[in-house]
Amino acid sequence: SLIKDYMRFGSPTVTSIISYGIVTSADRYVIGLFLGILFVGYYAPAYSLGMLLLFFILPIVSILSIALPKFFDENDFTTVKVYLSHSVKYFLLIMIPAVFGLSTLAWPLLTVFSTKEIAMQSATVVPFIATSMLMYGLTMFFFIILNLAKKTKIIAMIWGAAAVVNIVLNLVFTPTFGIISAAIITFISYLFALLLMWYFAFKELQFNIDWLFVAKSVVSSILMVLLIVLINPKDLLGVIVSILSGAIVYGIAIFLLKGIGKKEIVFLKELIYKTKQ
Repeated sequence: SLIKDYMRFGSPTVTSIISYGIVTSADRYVIGLFLGILFVGYYAPAYSLGMLLLFFILPIVSILSIALPKFFDENDFTTVKVYLSHSVKYFLLIMIPAVFGLSTLAWPLLTVFSTKEIAMQSATVVPFIATSMLMYGLTMFFFIILNLAKKTKIIAMIWGAAAVVNIVLNLVFTPTFGIISAAIITFISYLFALLLMWYFAFKELQFNIDWLFVAKSVVSSILMVLLIVLINPKDLLGVIVSILSGAIVYGIAIFLLKGIGKKEIVFLKELIYKTKQ
């Protein structure tokens, strides 16, 4: 008796997975088709470097996927909003400096783990892919709302539209403007998906986003970048020193700006504890 409901909910997720796969891989097929395998070799390491930021997305999304359905089914929307609001703040607390730092360290990282030739060709790709991962991470919070509301068809349509945008723009611009064009189009595709997901999710449930905290995180990240530029790392040791020093500077700056305090730490502990239950 429940199969019809299960199919209505689950079938669009297949389309979503396929469409998202197109968003994440169409650029490399177009590059290979029009520019040749050599340029795929330039593009792929930088793309993979930017994709490392997925590491910061998956844990938070996994925790929320476990914690929120119970509150949503009980119509406790206030708790759902509080959890989403705080989780977005934690996510941005880590992700904003990660994007700034990875973008700044793109050249030495690519030089260390690949070659100077690849770094020269593709270092400018990393900031766009890293920012795309920031967009994707934010998209997942709105995805959770639509998923809770059983609006999987909307999710499928959004990722389908993003896939079309990605393919069309890559076919039009990448053959002429090269791999930097593919990176920019990846950013545009994720931003397109984010804005649509945000719009439809907020029709179902709205939560507060602390824009003042976002500004404080950006300011702290800029201070971190200035230190990294001053260090000017050339090798792996320099990169490690830059990462550690940058993290310390960012932590001190965000604390002095009162971007995060004891209240947020206590809430995070409570969230993890409830998830374990």
